[in-house]
Amino acid sequence: MIWMPITERERGGHGGLGRAAAAGLVLLLVVGCAPQSELTAREQALELTRRQLTRAEEEGKALARRVEALERAVADLTAARTQLEGQRAELSATVEKLQGENRELHQALRARADEQAKRISELIGRNRVLEVEVARLGLLQGELQRAQEARAAVEREVGRLKTALEQQQAEVARLTQETRTLEERAAQIAREKEAEIAKLTATYDNLVKDLKKEIEAGEIQVTQYRDLLTVNLVDKILFDSGRTEIKPRGLEVLQRVGDILKGVGGKEIRIEGHTDNVPIGAALAQRFPTNWELSTARATTVARFLQERVGIAAEKLSAAGYSQFRPVAGNDNEEGRRLNRRIEIVLAPLPVGQQGAQP
Repeated sequence: MIWMPITERERGGHGGLGRAAAAGLVLLLVVGCAPQSELTAREQALELTRRQLTRAEEEGKALARRVEALERAVADLTAARTQLEGQRAELSATVEKLQGENRELHQALRARADEQAKRISELIGRNRVLEVEVARLGLLQGELQRAQEARAAVEREVGRLKTALEQQQAEVARLTQETRTLEERAAQIAREKEAEIAKLTATYDNLVKDLKKEIEAGEIQVTQYRDLLTVNLVDKILFDSGRTEIKPRGLEVLQRVGDILKGVGGKEIRIEGHTDNVPIGAALAQRFPTNWELSTARATTVARFLQERVGIAAEKLSAAGYSQFRPVAGNDNEEGRRLNRRIEIVLAPLPVGQQGAQP
């Protein structure tokens, strides 16, 4: 007879596999960030899941071989038990027959009876061994059932891992495509941004060329930072003190500036009014209680001129007054206050949601 115990590892191997698979799946689910780093993490987790699947399949094959060996052992024990039970029945019949023999053969039969008794004793001993083997067979059958259940569990785990693997492969493919799309979009945006900056640089060059005289005189300053262009006009070129009517020379300068800005598409034009910190005089206080009102009125006047006289679409224009609260120089001397009294015309990108809505 063959006794092949099943080890604790063989009976519970599928539990460790489940824990490893669960850990792999947790690792796959935790991964997250910017699309390229997330793709790398998921690919690593996918490789871990593949290795776990391979290990589970190998353990399933080993368990199948063990189950086959147990089945063969059960078959051998069953055949032996049948044979012994047949022999025992045969011997019982022989004993009964010998007891009915003639007394004259008693002496001869006694020796034979002793021999048969000895054989019976041996058979009884073998029967006890058989009973032990039968009990062991019962245990083996229990182990076989548990092994079959474990095999079924492993097969279910393998199926689940295959499904998870397919899902992860689909997710990796989706992330790869999404990353490629994002990269293409980023490249397109970069190209569009550079093209906008190039157009804005051309506008800057035109303004500097056309306003060279005023720039050299310190009346106008033109600056560009990437996609933001600002034309800074000191107030004396546009307005008399405390007034909101544009002077003739200011009208001529604004016409030249507006003609250049009118040809720029996809931008908003913000007109911002600024003052120094000198309070409004008593003579003007009724019309302009504070520098807020004065700065806003001047910005609005310039915006209306650019719309009505230059022909810039009103949708591209906005006007705001910032009073004395965004100075570019100190207000403790006349030169600083002169620089703070200004109109800034800012050419800026359209707000998000309006891009592409204006020519």
